Amino acid sequence: MTEQSERLVSCCGLYCGNCGIYKGRIIASIAEDLKELIVAHGFPHWVPHLKKADFSFEDFQKGLDFFSRDDADSYCQVPCREGGGIPCCKVRPCAVAKAVRVCFECDEFPCELFSDILQRRPHIVEEAKEFKRSGMKRWLEPKEEASRRGFVRGTGKYYTIRSKAE
Repeated sequence: MTEQSERLVSCCGLYCGNCGIYKGRIIASIAEDLKELIVAHGFPHWVPHLKKADFSFEDFQKGLDFFSRDDADSYCQVPCREGGGIPCCKVRPCAVAKAVRVCFECDEFPCELFSDILQRRPHIVEEAKEFKRSGMKRWLEPKEEASRRGFVRGTGKYYTIRSKAE
């Protein structure tokens, strides 16, 4: 486990490295690929003329341009503990106030602040048990490996990660 990997553990126990929007990690890459495919197939020339296209193709392209930038405002640029993540998060201030790295370390876990998270991710209780059983380092190892392989927690899928040209 590296110091960088530990930085990517959010207060609620999610791993930023498995997030498709952390620094535009996956979504920016897919948007860039989609832009390339659209141009390669000539869509910009003929889709605007389709009668069934009930959207502005120009706005669609602007959206792809926006999402293809890994510095777009919709992507966290820093991990949770450094101010990234959901701006209205109620868990982070509590964890910081209680001086715990992860809520799993708190004697009150899971508390009322976790009710929204538990609805979306009920498996987080099992994550907490594994964290307590194996410790941060061992708990984090499979998450780091999944991240390297392109795993995105939101979809539960692996995506091809390609390096952007410098």
